[in-house]
Amino acid sequence: MRDKLEHFAVLEQRVREIRQYGVVRAGARELPAPTTTYLSQGTELALVNSFMKAQGFAIPKWWVFLNAIMANETLAGVIHKDMAYDSPMNDEVACKQIAQEFICLFDQKSALFLSNGMLYAPLKVKGSGSGWDPLTSATFDGGVVGFDGSLIAYFWFEDED
Repeated sequence: MRDKLEHFAVLEQRVREIRQYGVVRAGARELPAPTTTYLSQGTELALVNSFMKAQGFAIPKWWVFLNAIMANETLAGVIHKDMAYDSPMNDEVACKQIAQEFICLFDQKSALFLSNGMLYAPLKVKGSGSGWDPLTSATFDGGVVGFDGSLIAYFWFEDED
């Protein structure tokens, strides 16, 4: 587990170097072994909400559950583009690499990925608009929370108009 936390710290440093504008928030924590081999989605969501609240975030009215592909695209998108103007800020390939490495920190069989909207998800319906439920007081915020029962981690971004 220490290796995962150390890798997360390296990813956090890379994100802070590459995303030149806005606020970058990140955190990771090892979770104690669950007492059962299966946690219900409600229990997992309660753990995520508790962790995010402890990090100083508001709890959204709803979370968007993402599969690994959607989580990867969402995270790469918010690292790469300013949410206010959808303007590229850095190298897209590097952003995709960072996002992929974040997703790989989690056990793919049990991982749960969440976001507060569909800003950059690949399956967003064209013309449907982007909606999100904010976790901060920023004009725009978004990111990805990953959870697999032994690790919880997030990257969250805040941009202003």
